[in-house]
Amino acid sequence: MSLGDGRRMFWVLFFAFAAIYLAARLPWIACDPGVPSMWEYGYNATDEGYYLDGGKEKFLWGSFWDPVRSEAYTYGYSALTHWLSYLAHLAFGLSTWTWRLPFLAIFLCGWLAVFSHVARRSGATLAFALCAAVSLTPMTLAYERTASNDAVIAALTVATYVLAAGRAWWRVAAAGALAGAISLVKPSVWVLLPIAAAGALEDRTFREGWRRLVVFAAAALASVFACKLAVAASLLPESASSGFSVWEIVRRTTTHYPLPPIFDFASHFKGISSFPRDPSIQMLGPLAPLILSVPLALALRTALLRRWNGHLLLFLAVPAYVAAVSVMNTIYTHYFLPAVAALPLVVSAAVAEFEADAAPAGGWRETGWKDRAFMPFVMAVLCAAGLVVVAMQSAAPVVVQQFYSRVYNLPAKNVWGMTWPVVAVFSLALTAVLAFANGRGTTPVKATAWAFAAVVAGSVAFAAWPAAQLAPYMKKAAGDYFAPLAVSTVVSALALLAIFGPRRAVVRRGAVAVGAGLLFAAAYLVVPNWRAAATELLRPGTRFHAQAAKELAALVPENAVVVGERSNQMLMSLPIRTATTFPANSDPMPVIRSVRKADPDAKLFALVDTQHAYNLQHYRKHADEVQLRLLKTLRMPSFSSGALCDVHLCEIKTK
Repeated sequence: MSLGDGRRMFWVLFFAFAAIYLAARLPWIACDPGVPSMWEYGYNATDEGYYLDGGKEKFLWGSFWDPVRSEAYTYGYSALTHWLSYLAHLAFGLSTWTWRLPFLAIFLCGWLAVFSHVARRSGATLAFALCAAVSLTPMTLAYERTASNDAVIAALTVATYVLAAGRAWWRVAAAGALAGAISLVKPSVWVLLPIAAAGALEDRTFREGWRRLVVFAAAALASVFACKLAVAASLLPESASSGFSVWEIVRRTTTHYPLPPIFDFASHFKGISSFPRDPSIQMLGPLAPLILSVPLALALRTALLRRWNGHLLLFLAVPAYVAAVSVMNTIYTHYFLPAVAALPLVVSAAVAEFEADAAPAGGWRETGWKDRAFMPFVMAVLCAAGLVVVAMQSAAPVVVQQFYSRVYNLPAKNVWGMTWPVVAVFSLALTAVLAFANGRGTTPVKATAWAFAAVVAGSVAFAAWPAAQLAPYMKKAAGDYFAPLAVSTVVSALALLAIFGPRRAVVRRGAVAVGAGLLFAAAYLVVPNWRAAATELLRPGTRFHAQAAKELAALVPENAVVVGERSNQMLMSLPIRTATTFPANSDPMPVIRSVRKADPDAKLFALVDTQHAYNLQHYRKHADEVQLRLLKTLRMPSFSSGALCDVHLCEIKTK
C-alpha cells in the first residue's frame, strides 16, 4: 500500500468512526439519562443536576453559588462541569439537551485523539476496531450520552496521554497542564496522573523518558494549583456579596464521598477481593479482566524480558487505578470509565511489544500439531475440574450473605475466603498450560510470574461467584452473574495465553482487530445485561424529565424555590431556583429555614420521592413547623432500578 493509500484509509476510517460514535449518541441527546440494564443507583435520577446546576445559576441569576440555598453545592470540587453548563446555556439557552453538547464534544475529542494515536502506531484498521468496540460497549454508551463527570475525566486522561506521547517538549508540558484540569472535575486527579503521564515515557529511552516525566509532573502540579486559583477567582463576586471568603465558599461547596483511610488494609483487601462488586459485575462483563488482570500481566511480561520499553508505567497505572477505585466503600461502574477509555492504548502498546519480539526458540516449534491440539484440551479439563469445585462450594445463607456487598458497602469478609478453591484450580491449570506451551523455555521465575498473573485473573473472574450463589437472596437470577463470570474466565485465559505463550508472532494487528470485534459481539450475546442493553440502547429513549418540566412550569412560579434531591435534575430546563437536600443527608429543614430567614414570603415547594423518601421522615418529624400540600404526582424513573415510581410535588407551608 502506498503512503497516499495509507493516508486515505486513515481518513476514511477516522470519519467512519466519528460518524458511528455520533450516530450512537446524538439521537438521544434530549432523552432521559440512563439505560435500564446499565442503571446504577441514583446517578440517572439526580447526578447531572448535581454537577451542572451552577451553570444555570450563573446564567439566570449571575452567581455560581447562592449562600441561602447552598447551590451549587458541588461547585468547589467540580467547577469545570458547571463552567461547561454555563457556556452551553450562554450559547443555547435553557432546554432539555443544552448542557450535554459541550460534554459530547469533549468525549468525541478524547476518542478521536486515541484513534489517531493508535492509528499512527499500529494502523488505522486496529484503531478503528479497538475504538469502535470499546466506545460501543453498553456502559460507555450509557454514560457518554449524559453529562457524566467520570466520562469527562476519562476523556481528559486519554487525551493527556496522547498529547504527552508527542516528541516535542512543549507537548509534554501542555499535557501536564491538561492533566491538572482533572482536578476541576474530581479529586481523583492524583490516581489518574500516572495513566496520563505514561504517554511521556512511550517509545523513549529510560534517561529521556524520566526527564520528560519530571517536566510533566511539574507542569501538572502547577496546573492543579492554577486550577484551584481559577475556581477561587470565579467566586470573587459571590464572596463580595455574601461576606464569605472564597476559600470558605470552596469548602462549603466541596461535598463528596470520603476517601478510604490509606492504612486501613483490612478494608482494602475486602474491596479488592470483591472487584467488581454488584452491580458492576453485570455491567463490566469482559471489561473486568481487561482493565485489571491483563495490563498487570503485561507489566509482568515486561519485567520478565528485563527490557525498558516505555510502556511499563501504562501497564501498571491502569490496574493501580482500578485497585484504588475498588477499595472505595461506595463504588459505581462509571468510576472505571478512565480505565475503560485507556483500553485501546493498552492493547496498542501490547501489540507493539509483541511485534518487537523475535520468535523465541523452543516451545511451539518443538511440538507437533497433536501436542498443540492437546493443550487446549488439557486446559478445558482442568477448568471443568474447577467448575466442579465451584459446584461443591456451599454455605448456609446467613453465613454466605456476610461475604458479599452492594454498591454502598464493602463485604463483611474477604471474598477470597469463598472463592480461593476455584481460583487455585484455575491458576494451577493456566500455569501448567503455559509451562507446557513454553517447553524448555520455562524457568522458576517465569512460572512464578505466570502463577501470580493467573491468581489475579482468577480472582477477577470468580469475584462474581458469591453473587451467583446469593442471587436468589438478592431477588436476581444466578445467570446474571454466572454469565459474566464465564466470559471473564475465558477472556482471562485467552489473554494470558496470548501474553505469555511462546508463539507471540501470531498476535498481529489483524488478529487483534478481529478478536476485539468478536469479543464484544460475543459479550453482547452472552452477558445478560449487555444483551438486554443491545436493544434498549437502540430504542428512541424516554423523555420523562422533559414532560415533568412542562407540567412543573405550569404549577411552580418562577420566583419559587423547589426543595428535594431530584430538584436540580427535574428543573434544569426551567428558570426556577432549586435546593437539593443531599448536603444535609436528605434533611430539607436547614435549607427551608435558610430560605425563610432570607425571605419570609418566599414560595416553597417540595419534590417528595416515594421510593427514596428519606426526606419525608424529616417533614413528619417537624410537622409542627411545616406542612405539605399535595399538588401533583409525577411518574419518574426510580433511584434503584429505573422503573417508574411516584414523585409528589407539594407546596410547603410554614407555621
